Amino acid sequence: MKKKSRIYKENNGITLVTLVITIFVVIIISAVSIGNMYDGEGMIEQAEKVENITNIKLLEKQIKQDILTEQLNTGNVTREEINTILNKYNAVLNESDRIIIENGKYEISLIDIYNGEIVETE
Repeated sequence: MKKKSRIYKENNGITLVTLVITIFVVIIISAVSIGNMYDGEGMIEQAEKVENITNIKLLEKQIKQDILTEQLNTGNVTREEINTILNKYNAVLNESDRIIIENGKYEISLIDIYNGEIVETE
């Protein structure tokens, strides 16, 4: 009597079921990621907010540096000199000492930038 030998076949590939499950998982992860990016407070909106805040803080720092440089050079700072500095950055100083940037889109208090004395011109 002959012995039946078992032939073991090696599985070198992936099965159709494994492929379908993998594709399904990738689709779910993609859908969740895309949904998070474009939701009301998604990553793109948050990145834009952070970019705006960073730009304002940089502008604030540049204005402060220019005002302090003017004070160092002349010994004091006048309102006219502050307005000249602000004009370089398309900003204006209103009556209540608030710096208005980008047509009123942003406001910075002058006290936050410069807390020294402003000499009034005669």
